[in-house]
Amino acid sequence: MELLVSFLNRDNVSHHISISMSNILTYQNESSKQEKEIEELSRLLDALPTNINLDSISIASQLFDYLLQNLPTIHQYCLLSSCLNFMKIEDRLQRIKTILLLILDNEQTVQLRELLCKLLNSIEYSTSLSLDFDWTHLETAMHYQHDPKFLTYIWRFFSKNYQTNLEQILVRTLPIIQTNDELFLFLLIDLRSTNVFVLMPSFWYLIQRSLGDSTSNNDRIRKCAIYLFQQILTNDEFKHIEIKEEKFNRLLILIDEKTKQFWIDFIVLYEALEDGVVHLIKPLLTKFDRLLNFSLEYGLSLTWLFILLQRLFANTSSPLARWTVRWFFNSMKLPDNQVENFFFETVLDWSSNNFVFLKGEEINDSQQPMEQCLESYLERWLNHVENPSSCLLTLLSRIQTIKWSHISLVRILYSLRTYALNHQNQSLLNDEHIKIFASLILTQFHTYAPVLRLSAYSSILDIVIYLLDWSISSKSLSLLRFFALFDRSTFLSKHFQIILNHFVFDIRQLQTFIEEFVSSEDLNTSLDTRLFSLDNNLLEYRQIAFLLDLIDIHNTDILKTIFNPLIENIRTAYQRPYMSINNVRKSIELFSGLIQENYFRSSNFVKDWFSSSIRLIVREGLNFIKIHSIKQPMVFIKLPIVFLMIGNHGDISRFLQELITQMETIIQQQVDMYACFIGLKSTVQ
Repeated sequence: MELLVSFLNRDNVSHHISISMSNILTYQNESSKQEKEIEELSRLLDALPTNINLDSISIASQLFDYLLQNLPTIHQYCLLSSCLNFMKIEDRLQRIKTILLLILDNEQTVQLRELLCKLLNSIEYSTSLSLDFDWTHLETAMHYQHDPKFLTYIWRFFSKNYQTNLEQILVRTLPIIQTNDELFLFLLIDLRSTNVFVLMPSFWYLIQRSLGDSTSNNDRIRKCAIYLFQQILTNDEFKHIEIKEEKFNRLLILIDEKTKQFWIDFIVLYEALEDGVVHLIKPLLTKFDRLLNFSLEYGLSLTWLFILLQRLFANTSSPLARWTVRWFFNSMKLPDNQVENFFFETVLDWSSNNFVFLKGEEINDSQQPMEQCLESYLERWLNHVENPSSCLLTLLSRIQTIKWSHISLVRILYSLRTYALNHQNQSLLNDEHIKIFASLILTQFHTYAPVLRLSAYSSILDIVIYLLDWSISSKSLSLLRFFALFDRSTFLSKHFQIILNHFVFDIRQLQTFIEEFVSSEDLNTSLDTRLFSLDNNLLEYRQIAFLLDLIDIHNTDILKTIFNPLIENIRTAYQRPYMSINNVRKSIELFSGLIQENYFRSSNFVKDWFSSSIRLIVREGLNFIKIHSIKQPMVFIKLPIVFLMIGNHGDISRFLQELITQMETIIQQQVDMYACFIGLKSTVQ
């Protein structure tokens, strides 16, 4: 075809192309003819040599606009490109601006934007010099577009001739956008120089975020970041770079002659960790101590070291992962805000994995259990931090949000228990800590194996007993409810003397609990005998019984003050027909819960008083249950227990006989009604 160029009549070719374009526009309502015309014109344009010069065709602009409006396909790329070339220069510039705006428009289809990017890539970069482009469109798109492939095409189109403009856009956006790292890395790489950015803290934060990125399915971000970093380290122009960290009192970056070996070790370690070959990584682990000591000596940000730890833990080798966590626990100098932040944000997440606390193959034959490493870390941290109570609250809040393996959470709580045993009576826990512990019990352990579940409950209770600020007991409802979660004989009995010595409450608090229980409308009367239960009634019984156990004065007047109104409710139920049935039922229900051995382990004095007082109202209570159990059998079915345990033989026999008679009467009535119904049916037939 190249040989035939000199023989072509350019006017005839231009005329033929113009007619063909006109036909395409004419056949708008005849799709088959239009498609055939487009196919023939595309074949012609493909066959034309690239160096042929044809005059502008006026209808090309109209056809280009028509194709854009009707969502062109990739097969029409050649036709669109030719239309651009056949336009007058002013028309072409206008359409290029349209292409740029459509690429920046996030609402356009991906297929259209990809086609336009390919079209833009075919346009001479020199054309951009004649464009009157509004740069705010590009800057605005950088705030919300997270797919870098579209913006990078525009960036490259302008990069040859508008380097300064692009640098200014990056200088403005880099400090305020932290969610578009891949895009910024691509744009920085496309610039001829990064001199403007190496003294910007936001640039180094971008490098740190990208090197430590472990969420992306591909490693493009990390590779781009390490490429930029190596370019700076090998550039002789950057002999000294020193920038202060914004959040911590450390250097964000320090590049000079004395840090040369540090950065060599960093790059070697990082690239080895990226490859992930275990036998190549093991010999390099000794460099971590050197990097830590250097960072502390020169006040360099520990983030660079933490990036390497993140890459090391991401390796598929469990021994390497355990080495990482163990090294962190044993090597970190405390207290240190940057170390604490990394512990909360990352190391706790690592610790949630099942394999961290399991025994297995270890690096360097380390025999120290992970729990001891964690306990050592907690000792060094909480013993020297300014506000250990606040740190513990932050730790518990973080524990609450992590999805733990069963073993890991139990081991973490056991380590906290060890700390509590070694630092008793420090008064570190307040109402907020108690709420988190209660929430953990309510949400975390119901699927655990019994042994792990009991171990977790025991650890939590020990932590609270030994570290609690007992001054909150007089006003904390959370603390009382927390103790009610635990079975008395299994958990609380070994700590009861400590609780008795420290727990402070007002007798009116007990009266309030009882009044609220009696007036509640809850119809759940099941008495759950499990060690731990979410049953609200059980928790209320336990709270009331717990407070009764703390009454150490053998004074019947106190008990009369609290319980005589309930006994009167039962005794006078028939003398006062206006009395609420619910109040009487709940009074009996409360006595049933308290009198049973499973829920009430108070002194013999209190239990004896209960027995003798309730024995006086057995007949009235059983009569009340007998009448109302007919209407609501499921509600009243368990209420007789308290009276059957205490009542005399005559009262119990009379109750059972009357109940049997009542049931026989009801059954006979139902039989008579059925016989009546059968007789009536026979008569009708």
